[in-house]
Amino acid sequence: MGAGVGPSPVIYNSATPAELHIPSFGNGKRVQLVLIPLPGASRFHVNLRTGSDIALHFNPRFDVKSKFLSPIILLRKHTGLYM
Repeated sequence: MGAGVGPSPVIYNSATPAELHIPSFGNGKRVQLVLIPLPGASRFHVNLRTGSDIALHFNPRFDVKSKFLSPIILLRKHTGLYM
């Protein structure tokens, strides 16, 4: 997990479920999550929130079979291009 420019806290192998506090997180800041689902997992979710106010709910599901849904492969942009 990282935020902004400069030294950032990194958390490895967090307990599941986890509730992590990101001090001074707000406009102009960023957070980077690298998530590796457990073997056999069919889904997981991440909520970015303050109190009960959820700003982002991310919920990929690997067990959904639909011609309209595709797996999420990558959400990283570098030099204006998704990689």
